[in-house]
Amino acid sequence: MDHLRLVGFDGDDTLWRSEDYYRGAQDDFERIVARYVDLQDARAQELLYAVEKRNLALFGYGVKGMVLSMVEAAVEITDARISATDLHRIVALGKDLLQHPVELLPGIREAVEAIGAQHDIVLITKGDLFHQEAKVKQSGLADLFRRIEIVSEKDAPTYARVLTEFEIAPSQFAMIGNSLRSDIAPVLALGGWGIHMPYHVTWAHEAEHDVDEAHPRLARVDAPAGIPAATMRSMRRKSSWCLISSSPMRTSACSAFWSPSACSRPTSSTLAAMNRSTRPNMLAYVLPWIWLKSRLSLAPRKSRRSTFDSPSGRKRWAKSKLRPRMTSRSMSKRTRFETSTIFA
Repeated sequence: MDHLRLVGFDGDDTLWRSEDYYRGAQDDFERIVARYVDLQDARAQELLYAVEKRNLALFGYGVKGMVLSMVEAAVEITDARISATDLHRIVALGKDLLQHPVELLPGIREAVEAIGAQHDIVLITKGDLFHQEAKVKQSGLADLFRRIEIVSEKDAPTYARVLTEFEIAPSQFAMIGNSLRSDIAPVLALGGWGIHMPYHVTWAHEAEHDVDEAHPRLARVDAPAGIPAATMRSMRRKSSWCLISSSPMRTSACSAFWSPSACSRPTSSTLAAMNRSTRPNMLAYVLPWIWLKSRLSLAPRKSRRSTFDSPSGRKRWAKSKLRPRMTSRSMSKRTRFETSTIFA
């Protein structure tokens, strides 16, 4: 069984509060825009999110991208009637966000220390580089992590790169975070483990996901205090699953994706749901037959025919020093030997 070797932690809303400050800035933005339009008629929230989502590929995640999107949305909502003073107020909202204090979630330090005592841990967070670096430094948790990764996007290729650099398999990795979209879904797709710790507010973009909350490699905790226990439960559940045997003559038709109760024959829908990293190795089915055939092969075909295809060959064999004693055991060997030659 592959043991858990690396555990990843998300930063925002997993280690420290973040979305609360963004929500406060969004409320201030709506109060500024409300001087020009009726918010319900203008659908300010929907338009702001649409602009943010459209600009993600250009600005990325973080405060700076949000403020630029706020300025663009304010101009669109007010039909360019917003004043330069109010645009400056929107920029000031972003500056305040960049300077907000870092407040750790209750019990998160103890949870990180407990996990770090058993496994290597890495911090994987996304957003503006300067802002994230400042938050990591102010959190006081940097020394607990073996590595700190600040990335532009948290998707399957990003996690695969990290796992490759650590030289571990996806099944040896677990990710802890509040976002099913960014923290859990890519890791599950690779074949890893996810521990979801929801936050009381979530950005609309992170709420868009297709993760089945009943996934067998997914656990959920409501507070940091439950993270160490959830990690141990995941390891025990992993050890109870049916894995492919390493013995060539005792190969199981099950992979780590199936539960022991489903080891008899996987359905087509189950096979379709499995990703490439969890499919059974087809060589495990071929190698036993190659091994068996090599064991049953008694001699090269050419040598058998050259000995017994002619009377002179059989006569030379009978006169050779290698002729076995005519016991019942040697006769049975000779009979099998000649029979295999005849039907070869």
